[in-house]
Amino acid sequence: TRDWHLASPLLYYQHVEGRRPDVGVVHIDLTRLSWYPESYLERFFSEPMAACRTEADTLIAGLKTAERGQPHDRPQLVRAHSTFLACLLDAVAHDRDVYTTLPLEPGFGEGYHRLPRGVVWELSRSPLGSAAPAAPLQLEAVMTQHVHPRDLGARKVPRTYLEMFLQETIQLARQGRADAARARVQTALELAPREARVHLYAARLALIEGRSDEALAAYERARRLDPGDPEVQQELSRLRQMPR
Repeated sequence: TRDWHLASPLLYYQHVEGRRPDVGVVHIDLTRLSWYPESYLERFFSEPMAACRTEADTLIAGLKTAERGQPHDRPQLVRAHSTFLACLLDAVAHDRDVYTTLPLEPGFGEGYHRLPRGVVWELSRSPLGSAAPAAPLQLEAVMTQHVHPRDLGARKVPRTYLEMFLQETIQLARQGRADAARARVQTALELAPREARVHLYAARLALIEGRSDEALAAYERARRLDPGDPEVQQELSRLRQMPR
């Protein structure tokens, strides 16, 4: 995960209250600090770390150099970080189920199928995954709840729910369940009409169904609502370049 609001309570429950010792939690952003892989992961992920000894040592050495303020090759350090994460994922996924949360680390999980499971992703070598599908997310209660404007954690919950709800929609469409997918997009549009991501997924669904004109209009609405969303910009550009 990269979400501290999720990782910190999980770590508290594990290390203070002793709950769910069978679940391993890795905070990806902390892997950019040398103490975390060198101390924490070595202690609590000893077997995967042993399988990634070369990758871990290379990353830790590079991080320490950067932390001391010494000259270092930043692109090389970024590659070392990505290589370490890929190795760690492979080592853990060898005999355990692996899940990741929003926001996603760029490039993390390449070569794996990403399957929505409630508010998390399952990363699996199999297109079907190994976990039982979660119960469908119910968007209404989450999107209509009152949230105090200062409660950052609570404000993140509806957005995470919405994103994963929309991911489920695309999965339904790819399974040939077009009516169910359209119904879910319509629900999202009614509950969150000002959210650019809703219009982005409406565009994706329209593309899957071959409705390119509707997709273009939905992409344009998403771009107007959030001009800075790189996914909207990239996908809109690709659609405009497609022969009509």
